[in-house]
Amino acid sequence: MVRYSSIVLLMAGALLAGCGGPLGPLPGGKLSGQEVPVLDGWAGVTTADGIALETVDGQGKPHSVNTWATIIDGAFYVPTSLILGAEDPNEREWVRNVLANPMVRVRSGERVYPGAMRRVTDAALAAAAKAQLLAAYEEAPTEHSEAAWVFQVVAR
Repeated sequence: MVRYSSIVLLMAGALLAGCGGPLGPLPGGKLSGQEVPVLDGWAGVTTADGIALETVDGQGKPHSVNTWATIIDGAFYVPTSLILGAEDPNEREWVRNVLANPMVRVRSGERVYPGAMRRVTDAALAAAAKAQLLAAYEEAPTEHSEAAWVFQVVAR
């Protein structure tokens, strides 16, 4: 039987060793994987199990998180939070990073795609993206989904 302390030590060791990204709900550093260019309409990118998103903090250090994403009509969208965590999007480190530096990397499967994020300001488009995300991940709307921002990731 595996002890919980062993699992915690293993997770901590992986984080300290730079395991190539986030580990479950815990943020990580630089994403590992083969970096490839974005193909037309994000062809080949799957969002069903979520994606890993890498931003860069003010000191130039990579910061990555696991999050939800969706593709609508060939455009790639990421919400700030729809169900958990701080309701104010600015309280999330990755959001503050993107607002300061929009350059990101997205990992889907073993591939990493370079991109840039911009906040969706069109209310109808943001609502459509949120609705598709909630349906895809089988979640009901909450206060978080109402307050969430949506970003579009564009190829670079």
